[in-house]
Amino acid sequence: MLARLMDLALRQRVVVVGASLLLVVAGLYPFHELDFEAYPDPVRPLVEVLALPSGLSAEEGQKIVTVPLEVGLAGIRGLDSIRSASIFGLSGLKCYFSWDSDYYAQSQRPLAIVVIGGALAIMVLTRLLLPVLIYLCHRGLRLKGATTPAEPSTGLS
Repeated sequence: MLARLMDLALRQRVVVVGASLLLVVAGLYPFHELDFEAYPDPVRPLVEVLALPSGLSAEEGQKIVTVPLEVGLAGIRGLDSIRSASIFGLSGLKCYFSWDSDYYAQSQRPLAIVVIGGALAIMVLTRLLLPVLIYLCHRGLRLKGATTPAEPSTGLS
């Protein structure tokens, strides 16, 4: 049986070479489409947010930066848990997502929340609160009877 198969393969070389090339081409397509990882990552989908509140102690960074970030990120769909840590000058949050969530879509949401929230906070501070604070400071100075500082003299008069 094997001898007849070898005789057929030697007589029909074109058919054998053509079938071999067809098998190679048919195997290359799935090989390129295959999502192959040599070492799969056993960690749940994770997004890490780092903030650098320069000059703040760990407790101040926790109160001013970390807790508002945790509250802002808590409503993301598919979020399982948030873990945070604050040290001097650094605040870090790790957002762990469920296994069945769309990781690439979910990983953009914390970035959007942090960037948009930061822009809104800056806008609120500079446009609304800062003029109010300046007004209150000037009003407080007038109530106490303090005078505004005089123009500095150049000594050239």
